[in-house]
Amino acid sequence: MNLLEKFNSDMVAAMKAQDKERLTVLRMVKGAMQLENINNKKEINEELLIDCVGKQIKMRNDSISEFEKAGREDLANKTKEEILKILRREHKK
Repeated sequence: MNLLEKFNSDMVAAMKAQDKERLTVLRMVKGAMQLENINNKKEINEELLIDCVGKQIKMRNDSISEFEKAGREDLANKTKEEILKILRREHKK
Protein backbone atom coordinates (compact mmCIF):
# COMPACT_ATOMS: atom_id res chain seq x y z
CA MET A 1 0.00 0.00 0.00
CA ASN A 2 1.51 3.31 -1.03
CA LEU A 3 1.35 6.52 0.96
CA LEU A 4 -1.67 7.98 -0.84
CA GLU A 5 -3.67 4.79 -0.37
CA LYS A 6 -2.74 4.78 3.31
CA PHE A 7 -3.76 8.43 3.62
CA ASN A 8 -7.15 7.73 2.04
CA SER A 9 -7.71 4.66 4.21
CA ASP A 10 -6.85 6.77 7.29
CA MET A 11 -9.54 9.26 6.23
CA VAL A 12 -12.09 6.46 5.90
CA ALA A 13 -11.08 5.05 9.28
CA ALA A 14 -11.46 8.49 10.89
CA MET A 15 -14.93 8.79 9.36
CA LYS A 16 -15.98 5.38 10.61
CA ALA A 17 -14.56 6.04 14.08
CA GLN A 18 -16.22 9.48 14.10
CA ASP A 19 -12.89 11.03 15.05
CA LYS A 20 -13.83 14.58 14.09
CA GLU A 21 -10.53 16.22 15.03
CA ARG A 22 -8.45 13.78 12.98
CA LEU A 23 -10.88 13.88 10.07
CA THR A 24 -10.83 17.67 9.99
CA VAL A 25 -7.03 17.77 9.83
CA LEU A 26 -6.87 15.06 7.15
CA ARG A 27 -9.47 16.92 5.09
CA MET A 28 -7.38 20.10 5.34
CA VAL A 29 -4.39 18.23 3.95
CA LYS A 30 -6.51 16.75 1.16
CA GLY A 31 -7.88 20.21 0.35
CA ALA A 32 -4.36 21.62 0.21
CA MET A 33 -3.36 18.85 -2.21
CA GLN A 34 -6.36 19.57 -4.41
CA LEU A 35 -5.56 23.30 -4.46
CA GLU A 36 -1.99 22.56 -5.54
CA ASN A 37 -3.38 20.27 -8.22
CA ILE A 38 -5.76 22.89 -9.56
CA ASN A 39 -3.67 26.05 -9.16
CA ASN A 40 -0.21 24.76 -9.99
CA LYS A 41 -1.09 21.76 -12.18
CA LYS A 42 0.76 19.43 -9.81
CA GLU A 43 -0.10 15.76 -9.96
CA ILE A 44 -1.50 14.33 -6.75
CA ASN A 45 1.16 11.86 -5.66
CA GLU A 46 3.17 10.88 -2.60
CA GLU A 47 5.61 13.77 -3.03
CA LEU A 48 2.76 16.31 -3.07
CA LEU A 49 1.22 14.66 0.00
CA ILE A 50 4.47 14.94 1.95
CA ASP A 51 4.90 18.55 0.80
CA CYS A 52 1.36 19.50 1.83
CA VAL A 53 1.69 17.86 5.25
CA GLY A 54 4.95 19.73 5.78
CA LYS A 55 3.25 23.00 4.87
CA GLN A 56 0.37 22.24 7.26
CA ILE A 57 2.86 21.63 10.07
CA LYS A 58 4.60 24.94 9.31
CA MET A 59 1.27 26.80 9.23
CA ARG A 60 0.30 25.37 12.60
CA ASN A 61 3.68 26.22 14.11
CA ASP A 62 3.17 29.81 12.95
CA SER A 63 -0.32 29.77 14.48
CA ILE A 64 1.04 28.49 17.79
CA SER A 65 3.49 31.39 18.07
CA GLU A 66 0.71 33.88 17.27
CA PHE A 67 -1.64 32.27 19.82
CA GLU A 68 1.07 32.41 22.48
CA LYS A 69 1.75 36.09 21.72
CA ALA A 70 -1.97 36.78 22.15
CA GLY A 71 -2.09 34.84 25.42
CA ARG A 72 -4.37 32.12 24.04
CA GLU A 73 -2.75 29.07 25.57
CA ASP A 74 -5.92 27.03 25.01
CA LEU A 75 -5.70 27.45 21.23
CA ALA A 76 -1.94 26.99 21.26
CA ASN A 77 -2.27 23.69 23.12
CA LYS A 78 -5.02 22.46 20.78
CA THR A 79 -2.88 23.26 17.76
CA LYS A 80 0.13 21.55 19.32
CA GLU A 81 -1.96 18.41 19.80
CA GLU A 82 -2.97 18.49 16.12
CA ILE A 83 0.66 18.60 15.12
CA LEU A 84 1.82 15.90 17.50
CA LYS A 85 -1.07 13.47 17.17
CA ILE A 86 -2.01 13.78 13.54
CA LEU A 87 0.28 15.69 11.21
CA ARG A 88 3.63 14.41 12.43
CA ARG A 89 2.26 10.87 12.26
CA GLU A 90 1.18 11.40 8.64
CA HIS A 91 4.45 13.12 7.75
CA LYS A 92 6.56 10.21 9.01
CA LYS A 93 4.72 7.61 6.94
